[in-house]
Amino acid sequence: GAAAALAFGLGAGLIAGRYVMRPLAFSSANAVVVASLGCLLVLMETARLASDTRSLWLPPFLNDVVVFWPNPAFPVALTVVQLVNTALMMALVAGGHWLLTRSYAGRYWRAVSEDRKAAALCGIDPGAVYIAAYGVASLIAAFCGILAASYYGNMDFGTGLTFGVKVLFIAAIGGQASPLFAALGAAGIGLMETLWSAYGPILWRDFAIFGFLVIVLVVTRRERIIP
Repeated sequence: GAAAALAFGLGAGLIAGRYVMRPLAFSSANAVVVASLGCLLVLMETARLASDTRSLWLPPFLNDVVVFWPNPAFPVALTVVQLVNTALMMALVAGGHWLLTRSYAGRYWRAVSEDRKAAALCGIDPGAVYIAAYGVASLIAAFCGILAASYYGNMDFGTGLTFGVKVLFIAAIGGQASPLFAALGAAGIGLMETLWSAYGPILWRDFAIFGFLVIVLVVTRRERIIP
């Protein structure tokens, strides 16, 4: 199932990047956002129809508890699956950061993202770089979905919309340029969700998190000066 999810995620990303996103990416950034949400809705409804509108649950696995602080009043412990997910995500973020900052592929990516016309004059194909980046991003998204499903036991057809909107807000604030800073921002959001779940009403958690992201986006917004 995990291998099929990776293959389907990569294939869907390459097809969407080639035939939907690439024609729009070089014209308007807002059009890409709208098209991304449209593709998300199509994939979500496809998953819903494939599962007959049922949530499929995994049996628990790797749930052995590892105790870090055996305090009887407040023990600090994690499960094996949490430790594995954390290690894999740290390796993924570190690998992405190295790829974009130290490799030729990252140099091409930065060149196209900063000035695609200048990159084309230097012999780089902006369209090929864009499609490759979109495919890799889709593969990483599928991998993260597998990790989330292994932890929660479920990743149904509607969950991706909530995750997608949160990622969209984090990216809009400015965390998409570096995987390291984006990961730190996402970790901060996760910490806020955990604290709200522990001390606040759980029904208002998403509303509070989205409200905070909107406020940060408005405060940190920078107007472009057009000469």
